[in-house]
Amino acid sequence: MLQRALDSVTKQDYTNLEIIVVDDGSNDNTEQVVKRDNDKRIKYYRKKNSGPADSRNYGLKKAKGKYICFLDDDDTIKPDKINKQVKFLKLNSRCVFCYTNAYFYLHNKQFLYINHVPENTYLSLLLKKNYLICPSVMVRKQALVGIKLFQKKYEPVEDFELWLRLAKKYPFGYLNHPSYSYNVHGANLTKNIHKVIYNNSRIRYSHLITYSQPIQKRLQCDFKFLTYYYHAIQNYYEGNSSSSRKTFLKLIKERPLFIKSYIFYLQSFFPKNIILNIFYKLYLILQKERVSIV
Repeated sequence: MLQRALDSVTKQDYTNLEIIVVDDGSNDNTEQVVKRDNDKRIKYYRKKNSGPADSRNYGLKKAKGKYICFLDDDDTIKPDKINKQVKFLKLNSRCVFCYTNAYFYLHNKQFLYINHVPENTYLSLLLKKNYLICPSVMVRKQALVGIKLFQKKYEPVEDFELWLRLAKKYPFGYLNHPSYSYNVHGANLTKNIHKVIYNNSRIRYSHLITYSQPIQKRLQCDFKFLTYYYHAIQNYYEGNSSSSRKTFLKLIKERPLFIKSYIFYLQSFFPKNIILNIFYKLYLILQKERVSIV
């Protein structure tokens, strides 16, 4: 898989590249694969296993380029990705960051994932979903100087937390172009979905509280509801089932059509994650039966 990922980078039509491979304490043949390429642009670093956040931060500290991209070893990018994004950022000097569409591979089927362009990137990320997937991103390195980078405590959604902080300060750009192929692993998603939900809620709750005044003006009555909702999820995952149950019951009474409150309310009566696992497996089954869009 690493060889495919490396090939997709070395064959870019933009050639002025610094390719940093961070080996996070693997037991495979990563070093041999890298050396086999014999490409002077590739720099190999091996470190103790500490997870994706630390590995990305390690690579960022080694990077000397003006623009930064990210790629996992089982994904690939299209030959024109870097060239298109560099041109975009040069033409749009106010943007520090741009992202693209993607091809997803799930259950051996290909889906075209199309991002939308929100009027307010920060509020859209905070209140809707994280539609920015790490390999689609190109960011100016200057925007990352002197700030906290990827934070390990938010894995596996540490990138979402960083994008939120950047979106709070800077305008983002969007390229309506599928630039990379992203492999979705159903088993890993099921394993990590609870960490994703918990840390997404922690991040959103933190931002709602920290920036409460300007957000409250935009959201009006939604602010209180969302604050309670994300705090209740956080309480549930931290073992306060009784407290979260009471909050979800209040939220159901306030907004009876908000289905997620019912799911978490039911979950609070059972051993952790049973109901959520059922709903998520149903979601994966539905995804498996979807028509491919190519």
